[in-house]
Parts: sequence; C-alpha cells; structure tokens
Amino acid sequence: MGTTTHLPCPSDLDPRLLEHHPELGDYVSGTNSWTQDRVVDGGPEFLLFGRGSRPSDEQVSVWQVIDERLSELVTKATATVQDPRRKPRLLELLARAIAVVLQTPRMGSTKAEFSRDALSLSQVRLERDGSFALFFHTPLEDEIDVSPMVVFRSWEVAESRWVP
Repeated sequence: MGTTTHLPCPSDLDPRLLEHHPELGDYVSGTNSWTQDRVVDGGPEFLLFGRGSRPSDEQVSVWQVIDERLSELVTKATATVQDPRRKPRLLELLARAIAVVLQTPRMGSTKAEFSRDALSLSQVRLERDGSFALFFHTPLEDEIDVSPMVVFRSWEVAESRWVP
C-alpha cells in the first residue's frame, strides 16, 4: 500500500473530463495530460500529473513505486535544491564584511529565507519515458516567482533547478 490517497474530483468538473483507472481511481483527462489530486497521509495535498490523455501502464507502474518510496524521494530531491539567490562565496563574504562595517542590512536581503525544511511537495509529474519530476512549494515563491523542480531518471536525481 502507498503513502498517498487520491482525493475526489471537484464536483463542478465537466463529467466528460472525468475518467476512472482501476488502480489509480478517478482522474481528470485532457488532450495531452491527465491529473489527479492526491494527499500525503497526514500531510499536504499535491497534484499527480501525467503526460498523455490517460495513464499508461508504465506511468502507473512508476507511480506505484514513487508512492511507496515518496518520503525517500522527497528527501533526496530537497537535498539537491539550492537557494536561488545564492551568491558566489567571495561576493557573499564581501557583502557580509561591508554590512558589518557599515552596520546595515546586507543588500539583496529579503523577508523570506531559504530553507530546505520549508519545501513541500506540490506536484509529481510523470513523463512518457519513465522519468519523473517533483515540484515543491517554498516560502520564496511569491517573492521570486519560481519554485524548485527536481527531475529523476532511473530513480536518481538527474537535475535540480528553479522554474517559473
């Protein structure tokens, strides 16, 4: 049994878009993608998103493994996410030194601080080739208009970047 549960589709949804998969449950079908709202047991809601108009057998198989290993995969993913505002080390040290000397806040400081602990799963996107991506909410989203995406290939992190 997995670590997540699918949520009911919105009641105001056009019934022509609603499909049912025997293993996944109800999902919303589109021309090039399908979606399903899910919730982590005792945790946040997120979107399961698949390429194609309906879940392929391969996507269902990949999702079942992701669901079983979700906590481990989220931990792996968040460990790779870097602060998007991170300055090169030398510039950061120089900015700190100037701030101390002038006793003023550092330039570019913001209200929201980056913290991997503050990242929360917002979407799992299944690709047709068996790869998948985890997207995360962050307190920085509203301030910088991007959020982290971590791509997995062969169950290992292949890429970690910030996307609009």
